[in-house]
Amino acid sequence: MRHFKAIAELHPEGAGTGLVFRSEIECVGVLGLLARLSGQIGREGDKRVAAIKKMIRQADAPGHIAGASAAEAAKPAARRRLAALIV
Repeated sequence: MRHFKAIAELHPEGAGTGLVFRSEIECVGVLGLLARLSGQIGREGDKRVAAIKKMIRQADAPGHIAGASAAEAAKPAARRRLAALIV
């Protein structure tokens, strides 16, 4: 990629806020061409937008913290290294 630009626009929508997200991506080289032609860039972007929409839907749940997860974020090896630094 030579150029990547992300634009997020917020606007009033009823009692809440609407979000419009756009991106501009300039692919270069053979790998960039293949990524664009294969649709990989679009699919990866769609995954991120879907994750954001899921967090927005969950935001109204009582006691829910957006983006929170019960799963451990750090792998066991990383936790061991951190514990060694704290000692």
